[in-house]
Amino acid sequence: MKTLLLVLLIALPFTIVAQIDCLGDRQIKGLRKGQSYIAPCDSMVVLTSPTYRRIAVEKRQLEAQIELAGLAHTMLEDMQQTQDSMLLVYQDQIVSFERYAQTTDRSVQSLQLNLEKSIANTEEAVKIARRNKVLGILLGGAGGLAGGLIIGGLAF
Repeated sequence: MKTLLLVLLIALPFTIVAQIDCLGDRQIKGLRKGQSYIAPCDSMVVLTSPTYRRIAVEKRQLEAQIELAGLAHTMLEDMQQTQDSMLLVYQDQIVSFERYAQTTDRSVQSLQLNLEKSIANTEEAVKIARRNKVLGILLGGAGGLAGGLIIGGLAF
């Protein structure tokens, strides 16, 4: 009988090990002081009720922090995408404004050249008008003098 028990004790763990999932997240609750439990794995953690509650609360806090960090990360990605799209819009507006400035600059330069030509033409026209005025006065005076001599010569 002792040998049979010895064989069972030696062989039993090998048969049980193949069927036991030691990697699961199984928890046994409700052990009281003085009670015993045979664990199907080679290691086991025993916690008092206050310690278990504290660890459970800390676990929930960490899960909440991870969730908040995930939300913050999502928000940061959204903000980055918004910033990138705004940069594209600003760059497009800058290029558009540069094109407008170049075309306007050409127009302003053209207007400036035309204004300078107009001023030069106006100054030339004023010079010609003054010269013609002086010539008109001189010719009018000379014509009047010649007419007076002719009329005076005929009359005498």
